[in-house]
Amino acid sequence: MARPRDRRSEPDPDRTEAPRGHAGFASPPGRPAALTPPAAAPESEEPPFTLPEGEPMGIEDIRDALVIRERSVFLLTDPTGNVPSGNRQGFGVYSSDTRHLSAYSFNLNGVMPVILLSTAELGYAMEQVMTNPRLATPEGRTAPRGTIEFRRQRVVADGIEERLRVTNFNPFPVTLNILYQFAADFADIFDVRGYERERMGAVRDPVVRERSVHFSYTGV
Repeated sequence: MARPRDRRSEPDPDRTEAPRGHAGFASPPGRPAALTPPAAAPESEEPPFTLPEGEPMGIEDIRDALVIRERSVFLLTDPTGNVPSGNRQGFGVYSSDTRHLSAYSFNLNGVMPVILLSTAELGYAMEQVMTNPRLATPEGRTAPRGTIEFRRQRVVADGIEERLRVTNFNPFPVTLNILYQFAADFADIFDVRGYERERMGAVRDPVVRERSVHFSYTGV
């Protein structure tokens, strides 16, 4: 459950807002986003301020993809930072020329958040700053668009490490259903590029545990 942010917080006077399309972090990793509220309003259910406007993003060309890499491990995503299920563009998590994850996506209550910033400028790290569409909560309240911030950060090393930070700017708690989708096909890099092989290995059923999902593959 995302807790309300203290309404007494003061804006950061040193903040410089990144324009849309800027290839850089909105703020240094680990530092909360600095957002400037409007003038004080009478006490009400309305949020103290909203995040900047963003737009849904789609990909039409693989050159628009984001990639981070370290040695033999790399992550290739669409501009939203996701690896859509069934994608034909070759998105995924790769290690030693094999695609381990063919789906790796994040959504909110079944819909994509609105992207405010998406970058992989550092080469080994990726960040997406997102906000919510208008949401009806299980408690019967409405969270207006742009009142919850999602900061998704990933770093590649021997694997992929992800951190998701959620900040609620509403004056009330909001219950969220956050969904991650994973799939693995263990496709060789040549399979991904469209070359066909006579024999293929077998992908085993995933093993789902309380805090993990295990994928495995039996080779030829």
